Amino acid sequence: MAADSTAPAAAGSRGQIFLATFSDLRPDKQLVGHVKNTYGMKTAKVLAQNDVRLWVEDAIAWELENAGYEVTRGTPNGAPGSGAVLSGDVIRVYCSAYFSYDGEVTVKATLTKNGDMLLDRAYTGQGSVGVNWAATGESYSQSLSLALRQAMIQLMSEINSQKL
Repeated sequence: MAADSTAPAAAGSRGQIFLATFSDLRPDKQLVGHVKNTYGMKTAKVLAQNDVRLWVEDAIAWELENAGYEVTRGTPNGAPGSGAVLSGDVIRVYCSAYFSYDGEVTVKATLTKNGDMLLDRAYTGQGSVGVNWAATGESYSQSLSLALRQAMIQLMSEINSQKL
């Protein structure tokens, strides 16, 4: 899920970011998609086997570390407003399979430093592994991973443009 193909930066070379626990705002925390029949009607649910919120947080932590940030999970100890804090919400994680797989992931991220708001917006990625031949769990997973990767590329681009 790397945002770019360059080698990882040295650990902590870009500073420290506290990664707060994200909230999962989706109404059904397990639902990540549907299988559709030839009429486009939903015929089966696709459910996550793991915690989707943690999947997103792990992807963000990996991207930050790969870009050279020291990542600490949780919020800073001590005085409020000390350091950069990335928090946010999982808004949408959904993939449908009709003729092709159509995955979409939307994550809202807020980046603050010393109490100042640096970023506060939603990032949406879309992904597909192509034609739906058999509606496999692996194809749903890959399509959602591609969608998350696209959202992470956008998020990392904006974080890297900040002075942390």
